[in-house]
Amino acid sequence: MIQKLTGEEKFINTKSQFVVREFWQYGFSDLNLNIIRGVLAEFLIEKALNNSTGVRNPWDDHDVLYRNIKIEVKCSAYIQSWEQSRPSKIQWSGLYAHSVYHNKRGLEKILKSDIYIFCYNNNKDIENFNILDLSQWIFYIVKRNEVEELVTKSGVITLKKLENTVIEPLVFDKIKLS
Repeated sequence: MIQKLTGEEKFINTKSQFVVREFWQYGFSDLNLNIIRGVLAEFLIEKALNNSTGVRNPWDDHDVLYRNIKIEVKCSAYIQSWEQSRPSKIQWSGLYAHSVYHNKRGLEKILKSDIYIFCYNNNKDIENFNILDLSQWIFYIVKRNEVEELVTKSGVITLKKLENTVIEPLVFDKIKLS
């Protein structure tokens, strides 16, 4: 089992002195980078639910396991890490996972989680953008059967589609599962 690191662990068998925290600062300081923002969103959900499973396992069929509820976390933002001429469109993809069971046409794509949490940073102003400001984040908690109704044939859900439902947008401190 992987143990949580403190960041003070030293790299060994070298004359140089450096620690894991320096690697994290080097590789993961841009929390808005797409691949990092998604992991940050998973971490935020863990914290909102007061859930701690230890260390993230990117190979699970779900992002968060909370009281035997499988949760998939999908994240987006208007502001990206790269230069933009206009804010990005808020949408989420990659909802379907391959089933381990083969059907007649090959691997079947299915929704594997019980709950999907779609979140995004709603700030469109780069001057005031702060990925750490949780008041800039919006969360939607959506059940699998609702996702099946909302997802397009290409496997995408747009913010506009979510806004046109009865599903309430939530701020960070209001996230809870019953």
